[in-house]
Amino acid sequence: MQKSTGGSYTVKSGDTLNAIAAAHGVNVNTLYTDNSAVIGGDIDLILPGQVLSI
Repeated sequence: MQKSTGGSYTVKSGDTLNAIAAAHGVNVNTLYTDNSAVIGGDIDLILPGQVLSI
């Protein structure tokens, strides 16, 4: 994963929200809040193929 200044990221098998946030230089809680409509109610459950706004 590379750092990003904006855009989107497609979740891959084995990804975690913490790892995605760290790789893109964003706070995990901000990433979750900004993508809660995609992720749903469980911050620990992301699925391959979900597209997150970074």
